[in-house]
Amino acid sequence: MKKDKIIFEHLRHSKFDIDKFENVKNNTITNIKDKPIDGGLWASPINSNYSWRKVFSGMDNWEKNNSFKFSISDDAKILCIDSLEKINLIPKKYIISYDEELFLDFEKISKEFDAIFFSPSKDDRLCKIMPHWECDSILVFNPNIIELI
Repeated sequence: MKKDKIIFEHLRHSKFDIDKFENVKNNTITNIKDKPIDGGLWASPINSNYSWRKVFSGMDNWEKNNSFKFSISDDAKILCIDSLEKINLIPKKYIISYDEELFLDFEKISKEFDAIFFSPSKDDRLCKIMPHWECDSILVFNPNIIELI
C-alpha cells in the first residue's frame, strides 16, 4: 500500500520558478546560524498544526493567494529531524562550529540530501536547539524533487 504524500505549501511566491532556485548557503554573517542565510526552497506541510500559515497567520506578507503547493518525489533523500534523539545522531561531518556553538552545515548536508525536514510538532524540545525553526518545515536543496500540484 502506497503511503499518502505530504502536501507542502510555500508562502510568498505564487509559483515555483526553477530558474530562480539557488543553492543553500550557510549563515556566517548574522546571529541566526541555525538557518541558512540564502538558497533552497522553504515550505511547510499544509495539514500540520505547526504549519507556517497557522503559526504566522497575522503576518501581512504571507497572503493566502501568494503561495503554491507541491509534494516531494518518492525517491528523494530527506534528512528528517523530528526528535532530539535524531539531532544527536547527526554525523559530525554535518556539524559546523561558530563562536564555540555547534550548528548544522547546510552546505554539506545539501550535497548528500535533497532536503531537510524539521518537525518541532513531534518534539518541542527541538525549538530549544534550533529556535528559528518554529514550524514544521522542509528546506528543499534539490529542485528536481519538487512535484507541483
